[in-house]
Amino acid sequence: MIDHIGLKVADYARARAFYEAALQPLGVTVVMSVGTAETGGYEGCGFGRDGKPSFWIGTGTPASGPLHVAFVAADRPAVDAFHRAALAAGGRDNGAPGIRAHYHPNYYGAFVLDLDGNNVEAVCHRAATADQDCPMDLRYVSCLGGRGFHRMAYRVWPGPAGRPPVVCLHGLTRNGRDFDVLARALSAGRTVICPDVVGRGDSDRLGEPSEYGYPRYLADMATLLARLDVEQVDWVGTSMGGFAGLMLAATRGHPIRRLVLNDVGPFIPKAALEHIAGYVGQDPRFATLAEAEAYQRTVAAGFGRLTDAQWADMARNMTRPDGEGGFRLAYDPQIAHPFRAQPIRDVDVWPLYDRVAVPTLVLRGAQSGLLLAETAREMTERGPKARIVEVPDAAHAPALVDEAQIAVVASFLDE
Repeated sequence: MIDHIGLKVADYARARAFYEAALQPLGVTVVMSVGTAETGGYEGCGFGRDGKPSFWIGTGTPASGPLHVAFVAADRPAVDAFHRAALAAGGRDNGAPGIRAHYHPNYYGAFVLDLDGNNVEAVCHRAATADQDCPMDLRYVSCLGGRGFHRMAYRVWPGPAGRPPVVCLHGLTRNGRDFDVLARALSAGRTVICPDVVGRGDSDRLGEPSEYGYPRYLADMATLLARLDVEQVDWVGTSMGGFAGLMLAATRGHPIRRLVLNDVGPFIPKAALEHIAGYVGQDPRFATLAEAEAYQRTVAAGFGRLTDAQWADMARNMTRPDGEGGFRLAYDPQIAHPFRAQPIRDVDVWPLYDRVAVPTLVLRGAQSGLLLAETAREMTERGPKARIVEVPDAAHAPALVDEAQIAVVASFLDE
């Protein structure tokens, strides 16, 4: 019914950069630009698809009150991507991606305030399907830190009731999207929760770098567990996420029913930590997602054999638009603070492991330098007497996207 709509903006260059970044995930780009010679006084550009401009911005005095503009998204992942891109480009969150059931049961939208305060929305009206890339909801929980509250993002992959939910926690420089494939598979039988640890993914960054570390991460996980309001959870943790699960499972009154440790144990050699220290905290800029993919193929080589499509997904999930047409890693470089604040040495928490009393599965990359073969062997002999499964063609850490790896985890959780 409406052919096009236009907004006046206070800073045309910044507004154009914002909308170029925010609308790119929706397939909406600049299809026409006009200058003062054509218009007789203002400069502007039209965004649209297939060569037809439907949304215009231009120089001039913005409207006295904010406007609401909603863009159609092809699917829910596009809504999620719009929200991330808009925030990275300088927008302010006005509503995280999720269902707005008061409109209709499949109304999946996200809202961001642009640089002039206008409410910009992306919405998908389609129901989530089994083969959809990301049939999950992005949610947030407020956690109290040393300098106030911060928001931790987590994704909920809804599944049938009746079984404890599974919490999947990622590694040091990663985020919850590492578990998309595993979570999709496990959600056929239970709900799966995939947090972004603070400083990563869609969670807030901390203002004080010294707060990054396990005390903060464990406290945030306790807040998340309280939000879930369940008696028990199963825990799947890769590297840092597994180490956090180990510490929680060694704590009195913990809710963990079964524990999966992906390539991590109670002893981590200094050499492995020095290797991690060599790349954590780097802040490279990638001109294209292809460059980001090449980077991931290098730093995540230990994940094992992945398809080209899986590497491309990883590049998208582990980066965010930088607001200037490129991409940066989806973490706060200050998460490296613990590696710089004190000398690197072996980590040995065997006494904690000995207190773990829940069924435990350990996945070990056959070429791992972080979970040594002798450490894995000893884990079968003490504490929870873990079951060990070695993953061939992987180092640190198995990606958990292979059907065989997923089947091992699913079977263990079903026991």
